[in-house]
Amino acid sequence: MKLWRRRPSRAPRAGPITCAEFDERLRSLPWGGMGEWLREQRGVESCVEAGLRQCREREDWEGFERYVSASFVHPSKTYIHTLGHLLDERREDVNNEAIVDSLNSSFDTAAVPYLGRAVTFVRGSEDIARKAVWALDRLHTPEALDAIREAAHPGLPEPVLEAVKEALEK
Repeated sequence: MKLWRRRPSRAPRAGPITCAEFDERLRSLPWGGMGEWLREQRGVESCVEAGLRQCREREDWEGFERYVSASFVHPSKTYIHTLGHLLDERREDVNNEAIVDSLNSSFDTAAVPYLGRAVTFVRGSEDIARKAVWALDRLHTPEALDAIREAAHPGLPEPVLEAVKEALEK
């Protein structure tokens, strides 16, 4: 006698959503519920790219923060320059640490110049600078290691210098 196990039923997944639908949903979700929904989405990189650009142009920093979260979940090299240019501005009205996290998730060498400059970004906290060192170390290319060497100087906070030392000793 063969026993059949019943599989749990799942609702059929809807087809790809438009960028307008993506934007509407991204903005309507509470911050805490956004991650799970973002992980379920597929093929939204062009929407994220467009959203990052448009939010930056309109100086819609709340929307930009939401798109940075989306860029972390859906990494793509297409966002690197938009994120990197904003990181270079060292604005206080955006989450620069989240931008570094997103550049790290892209795992792309195009982020090296931006991350190298972020190593010296220690205003208020050394977390951004340390994360930039870690991201460069993760890439571990000659260019990434050169960026760490070039940015390192004795005036950096001790935790950043420790991260630099660890990265360069590998």
